[in-house]
Amino acid sequence: MTIGRRFFSNTLFNWLGTAAATAASIVLTPYLIRYLDAESFGIYQISRNFIMYMALLDAGILGAVMRFSSQAIAAREDGRVNELANSALLLYLAVAAAGLLLSALAAYAAPGFFRVDAAHAADTRALFLGLGVWWALTMLACPAKGILIGHQRYGLLSLINAGSWILTVALIVAMFMLGHVSLTMVGLAFIGGAILQFVSFNALARWIQPTLRWTWRCVARPTLRILYGFGMWNMLFTVSGLFLWSTDSIIIGRLLGPEYV
Repeated sequence: MTIGRRFFSNTLFNWLGTAAATAASIVLTPYLIRYLDAESFGIYQISRNFIMYMALLDAGILGAVMRFSSQAIAAREDGRVNELANSALLLYLAVAAAGLLLSALAAYAAPGFFRVDAAHAADTRALFLGLGVWWALTMLACPAKGILIGHQRYGLLSLINAGSWILTVALIVAMFMLGHVSLTMVGLAFIGGAILQFVSFNALARWIQPTLRWTWRCVARPTLRILYGFGMWNMLFTVSGLFLWSTDSIIIGRLLGPEYV
């Protein structure tokens, strides 16, 4: 495929993916407002923003994977691509494990910290745990995602993200229509979307990069240091974005209660 055609297809699929994901988000919020009470919807908002803070655990590793994978792919260094992907996977396994632990601790503490009433306590814990699993699966998909970006397959990336969102919304709607209206079902729907994303990213990465192999033998300590060291600089941008967009609902929920979020 020529550079011009690749640019055109990436742009087209990016727009289609963005439009589909935006439409799914537009549908989801009023749907949740309609079926959930004020406190449940507030808990949903708080949990989403809290889970976003776990992006700090990423430490900017994805940006490093994208940069160095692009260089290795351009130089056709297949061994180097495997080294980068597998080293990144090891880092992300640690990140995902830490995220699951934090989400479990948050699930235990959230009902008391945000003064959730007893009727919503179990649902609150289930949602925090479900979103923790969703986030962990998203992190584990990042090495394969870096391979796709290294091959400049932004269109496919966008379509997979959109498909994940559409599946999540469809699962929520289906379960609510069947009478299973709860935050637990919302958490399970997010996990379903993350599984689709994880499987799709890895399948496409193996298709686009046929020499890709997942094995501990390709993990290299110098590469781990390079990925982590470069990623720390990228994390500064993540921190600023989180403080700007994801703090209000947590503070309001703590001071006034979830129903005011």
